[in-house]
Amino acid sequence: MAINISDYFSEQEISDLTEEANRSDNLEKLTSSALDILNEKKLPDLFVPRQSGGLQYDLPEALPWLEATSWIDGSLGWTLTLTAGAGLFGAFMVPEFARSIFSKKNTLIAGSGFPGGKAEKISSGFQINGKWKYASGIDHATLITATCYVTIDGEIPQKEGLPITKAIACYPNEIEITNTWNSFGLKATGSHDFEIQDVQIPNERTFTISPASAKVDGLLYHYPFKAFAHCTLAISMLGVARRFFDEAKQILLSKNDVTDLDRLPTYLRSKFKDSHLKFNTAKEVVYKTVAQSWRELQSSGDLRVDHVNKVSVQSQQSCKTALNCVQDLYPLLGMSVINPDSIINRCWRDLHTASQHIFLRSNNDGH
Repeated sequence: MAINISDYFSEQEISDLTEEANRSDNLEKLTSSALDILNEKKLPDLFVPRQSGGLQYDLPEALPWLEATSWIDGSLGWTLTLTAGAGLFGAFMVPEFARSIFSKKNTLIAGSGFPGGKAEKISSGFQINGKWKYASGIDHATLITATCYVTIDGEIPQKEGLPITKAIACYPNEIEITNTWNSFGLKATGSHDFEIQDVQIPNERTFTISPASAKVDGLLYHYPFKAFAHCTLAISMLGVARRFFDEAKQILLSKNDVTDLDRLPTYLRSKFKDSHLKFNTAKEVVYKTVAQSWRELQSSGDLRVDHVNKVSVQSQQSCKTALNCVQDLYPLLGMSVINPDSIINRCWRDLHTASQHIFLRSNNDGH
């Protein structure tokens, strides 16, 4: 699926966000100006239920927005992908609580899905203790979600042989952020760790993410969350890779004093076109696989396990292909790519950082 960035952002917005991207990278934190543009377009509400004031886009409809934002700025797109993705949780929250959160202006949710803490059952709800890593966008969050192991009298109960977990929602004054994010890429995501100590969370601020627990109608909330996370993160990374190719093309044309790829030396022309074709094919596979899974969900109301796994595997494999294609071109671009203030250098750093996310890594056999 070839999208036009200009169909999603105006020329002025692209210019403004590109300028803010360099500032954000240097600050190691997204600027308020960049976030204002996203909020004006209601992009953090992409997956928030309509009944709570959100956009509730279908997944295939939302993916191009993530690609376009990531093309402009990897850190901004990555943060949007994760925080907008967390907006989906509104469908599983107590409806009154969800409305109270999303009715407020510029709501942004950050957090972690890894069970980094424990939720001890008490009469009014749960007492929370724990530490969580890599909460992208947490500096700007108005709500923080986290996953905990449930404990009763200190013991972790199990269901069907697995420990029981519970997702919780906290306010910023209930957590402590630890400034641990010190990456060479996706610097402005501010993906810091956070800690919760002896905070009591009422039952109405807990939720479970599963189709059976959805309190809102909509196919989006019956789409398996694992596949949702894989494909949205993949599209964000692929958006950054697309920008790398666009910048690489301009560098090659400029270095060789030509205005058309066909006028490049044979080796460079062949190398660029082959890598670009492999990349575009890999990106197209993700869009097609998601579209197929969405049609299946529409027609049958459910997804087969092997089709869920296919979305995840194709997302991982496409990101691996994109990274390999970028690496093939990198040695051909000269000194331009080593300037940390250049767009292409930032793309290269962002790609290598994104590729280390556990949902985007694949082992040698692609599974």
